[in-house]
Amino acid sequence: MRQRIIDNLPRAAGDSDALAPVRREQFLVYLMGPYRTFDVDALLPADADVKTDAPSFATWDETTGEYAEDDVLRLLQETRDCLRDRGFNAFLAIDVGIPLDEMNAATQSIALAQASNATIFIAPQVGDNLGVGIEVGSVLEDLLSTTGMQGPA
Repeated sequence: MRQRIIDNLPRAAGDSDALAPVRREQFLVYLMGPYRTFDVDALLPADADVKTDAPSFATWDETTGEYAEDDVLRLLQETRDCLRDRGFNAFLAIDVGIPLDEMNAATQSIALAQASNATIFIAPQVGDNLGVGIEVGSVLEDLLSTTGMQGPA
């Protein structure tokens, strides 16, 4: 997975532009955060109105009365770019471009965290961060189950 990440970052993938090379190509920093809502149609009752009943991982814009999902993604991208400017190979899951039909989001998070030198969780105090909490828990559970993490600190 490490090599796949390194190979894929300089290429455009889906909604993500190609990322410029960095000095520390081998130092992978995986940034996790609530930058995209998920399709909740399957989770809501049949009589629910998706426009009013669906949770969002985004910020509330009092001026327009809408959630600004793009603001949260922009925060993560700016953090990624700041780390990349300092030479670290920082990335978001969408930068790697693994299709969800190949590997679901939770499995991707675990695999990307395992392959990285550092994982940073960014959970702005906006919207519903339940999905981030679940992914953080999954990643930490996986890391703590390795032999290197057993025993006293």
